[in-house]
Amino acid sequence: MEGSTAQGKAIWDTEAIQLFCDLCIKEVEGGHRPGTHLDKVGWENVIQKFNEATKRVYKRTQLKNKWDALKNDWKLWKELVGKETGLGWNNKKNTIDASEEWWHNKLQIHPNAAKFRTQGIEPEFEDKLNRMFTNTVATGVYAWTPASGQIPCEDDKIANEMISPLEQLESSGSSDAPIRREMPQDPKKKRPIELDEGQKKFKRGKGKDKVGSAAKLSQQIERLVTVVETISTGSSIAQSKGPDYSMTRLVEVLESLPGLESGSELYFFTVHLCADTIKIESFFALKRPELQLNWLKFEHGLGSSS
Repeated sequence: MEGSTAQGKAIWDTEAIQLFCDLCIKEVEGGHRPGTHLDKVGWENVIQKFNEATKRVYKRTQLKNKWDALKNDWKLWKELVGKETGLGWNNKKNTIDASEEWWHNKLQIHPNAAKFRTQGIEPEFEDKLNRMFTNTVATGVYAWTPASGQIPCEDDKIANEMISPLEQLESSGSSDAPIRREMPQDPKKKRPIELDEGQKKFKRGKGKDKVGSAAKLSQQIERLVTVVETISTGSSIAQSKGPDYSMTRLVEVLESLPGLESGSELYFFTVHLCADTIKIESFFALKRPELQLNWLKFEHGLGSSS
């Protein structure tokens, strides 16, 4: 589907957004997101492949604006839903299945999230946004680095048997280039993004290729073998480097920390506070985002009262 622009503003339909996310995921998982955005090579790859597939002529600024808009929606959605359980998906309402009281209480805290009452972020699309924006120190379930010597493990019998010698990834980790395993769990879930396939899918609409079970199993085994081989070389790096408690790493985490506004007083207080080696180690030791945020507020309160 071809798109047009009006006064330089990009037009985004559903298929274009899905393709854009797929291309970004390939670059993120290929190591081209050193910080909060793609690097020069990553953006060049996305621009070229997106325009080739859509026959559009979007520039980096237009695609970066879409990246920022998606990230803001993702962060707001995470703050709204958090880790609450029991919230299913309502296909009729096209958002989470929550009571009026739940929405009323939540919107008192997050008024900008009112738009999600009629158009939420579907679980499958949320998964893509997780892979684009999540820093591994905040989640870890979608991210892995060879230096960690660990691999994320889902509730899959074949995967558990094949990677049993490895430790399962805890609720947090450290990674600049997340890698996602392919293990079929739910027939509704899509396979990991393959670039050429993503472009073909954009052109043919909603059509889907059918891959035999034997071919899928072969792909899964091959992917796991690659992961295990990478671990053997990455573990030595982990022993020599140790944890990354740098200021650069801290800023990356703060940019995606739910509940913390970039550039706020608490944001800069944290940067100043963590110039202290013990403080920055304490921050990273907490690992879970909500604990990190509460700790920062606690430290900020101590500073204000003294």
